[in-house]
Amino acid sequence: ITYTLAITNDGPSAATGVSVADPTPAGLVFQATAGDCTTAFPCALGTLVPGATRTITATYQVPPGYAAPDPVVNTATVSATSAESTLTNNAASAATSLGPPSADLALAKTGPATVVPGDRVTYTITVTNTGPSTATAVSVADPTPVGLAFVSTAGACATTFPCALGALAPGESRVIQATFQVPGGYQLPDPIVNAATVTAATPDPNPADNTASAETGVGADLALTKSATPSPAVAGSVLEFTLVSTNLGGRIADNLAITDAVPTGTTFVSAGMSDGQTCGTLPAVGGTGT
Repeated sequence: ITYTLAITNDGPSAATGVSVADPTPAGLVFQATAGDCTTAFPCALGTLVPGATRTITATYQVPPGYAAPDPVVNTATVSATSAESTLTNNAASAATSLGPPSADLALAKTGPATVVPGDRVTYTITVTNTGPSTATAVSVADPTPVGLAFVSTAGACATTFPCALGALAPGESRVIQATFQVPGGYQLPDPIVNAATVTAATPDPNPADNTASAETGVGADLALTKSATPSPAVAGSVLEFTLVSTNLGGRIADNLAITDAVPTGTTFVSAGMSDGQTCGTLPAVGGTGT
């Protein structure tokens, strides 16, 4: 809260040793003065000639949990070492009513770019109170994405959702890690979309940043086996290697490439796919190429 004080000498003589007092209202915190005073109160203004006016602005911080007195009453007084003809106008007050508390909660969410069916995926949720008031009864909801299974939470929450975080002071952040199981054979939806929302009992002036999402693509889980015929190999004869690639994951594996270095001491003869298969794509879940 910033108050403006105007000190005027109504005459007829010069006022000497002019001083202004403005005690900090109960429960508030003094911040600064500006204008014709840049120190803490009392402010020494020196001499004011008749008709002269000096102006001071005084700023106070209202703590996040402030509740009373309401309204805030700020009273300032002026005095001088010279005699005054009228003292009844040497004090003035201003009353400021309290509005409702307000806390802008913001939620951010991050997660991995891809996950393979059968693995777990962990998302990080960060809740921040950007103020100006303390947020009370803060709660975070994070519904389990379709097709996944909830595993656990960690960090600022160790229960299932919704997570009760209690009160967050202005500038304070809480971090939650949420882990979900992606079943083997999972295919859709792809990408996985995980959205979380934060709410509080304290009014939020900007609810647009209370929800955030993270997307995770579903990857293919590829496996490769290799065998040789004959075994052991016979010098001077043909040695054939059989490579079998399998897609254990939940989506088609496109642009598949297999690298097989020619063994030292041998000469490459040929390579090909069996059973008329084409190289480059494996169907989801169990697709193989030989």
